[in-house]
Amino acid sequence: VCSSDLRDLVMDEPVTPGAPEAGSESPVEVVLEEANDVIIQIVSFVATAAVLLVAWSLRVQKRAKQQRQKPKKRETLPGPADKAHVESLVRECSDAADDLVPELLAGLAASPVLVDAAKGSCLAARTSKQLRAGLTGCVARWSEIDSMSLPPPAQQSLLLLLHQLSQHKVPERTLRLSDEELQQRDEVAALVGQLLLSGFEAACTQQRLRPALALARLIACNRSGVWSWEEAECLQLCRDARPGLPHPRISVEASVKSWMGAPVLAPGSTVELSLTVHRQHAGPSGAPYERLAMRGHEPVRIMESYTCLLSREVDGSGGAKGSLYARLEVEVEDVLQREATATMKMTAPRAPGDYQMKVSCLSLVVLGVAAEATCRFTVVPADDPR
Repeated sequence: VCSSDLRDLVMDEPVTPGAPEAGSESPVEVVLEEANDVIIQIVSFVATAAVLLVAWSLRVQKRAKQQRQKPKKRETLPGPADKAHVESLVRECSDAADDLVPELLAGLAASPVLVDAAKGSCLAARTSKQLRAGLTGCVARWSEIDSMSLPPPAQQSLLLLLHQLSQHKVPERTLRLSDEELQQRDEVAALVGQLLLSGFEAACTQQRLRPALALARLIACNRSGVWSWEEAECLQLCRDARPGLPHPRISVEASVKSWMGAPVLAPGSTVELSLTVHRQHAGPSGAPYERLAMRGHEPVRIMESYTCLLSREVDGSGGAKGSLYARLEVEVEDVLQREATATMKMTAPRAPGDYQMKVSCLSLVVLGVAAEATCRFTVVPADDPR
């Protein structure tokens, strides 16, 4: 082969350096990512994970905060144990004590529902100390109350109850409760209000006049947040809390007659007692109604209600002098009424003679509203010719 033929052969199939030989497989081309793209992807992943972690952390913190703020579920109404407690408290009230209030307050503070509430929400030791210091110069008969050996939960309830009654008397520079502590005090006051009503019912059932009167006055004091039923400062505070409303002024009278219209009262016969409350303050008023009562199937607004306690003024077969005979509610449905009357049937004493009963009439809502009357009647022998 001549040299010219060789040149022509080489020129027909030029060979590129690095090219695969004829008959071999082509290599797979691998595209490598740029370094900047990889870094961006890593940063994006880390940022997304961080955002999710922060969101989860915030949600956990929110739930924990809600759990802390959520009030603990506990019994909010006095139960059978509390009813038995107040019944025993009334039954054991001392007849010799000049003032039943300290004994009653300490006894109420030891009721199961208040003890459980105190265990669920304990006051700080500093707050309890400040309460005790602030009440020392404000609460009547404090030394007597403070000397009562009560367990710590009952002591806490008693301190909060006394603050409820003396809140207008305790100087703020001595004691200032936080919003949470004030709410706790208000919860105690609400429970005490229910316990006082239960105790009042128990006193009426047990025919205990003195505890019934003391509890009735405490009901009004607790509602108004004042420490005394009759002190002028407390009465003025209650008037100030009712701006534009007339302060009730009442008198009461009572009478007894034969239920069947007989001219005289025979021993053991059925008689009718009538109580009439006269309202010197009757007239147009913007006063809210006290409660609703049912008359048949219709609700009726009771504008004012007066609780009348009938007690014996002489010893008799039904009970000793000073014992409670009955309770009667006199209700006012219209503020324009000048008088309101309620009646009840009772059995005349079986022994002939002259009798008298005392009527103690008072409001459980408006402080210091009270009146008294005496009801006299004669029971004649069965063979009396009249």
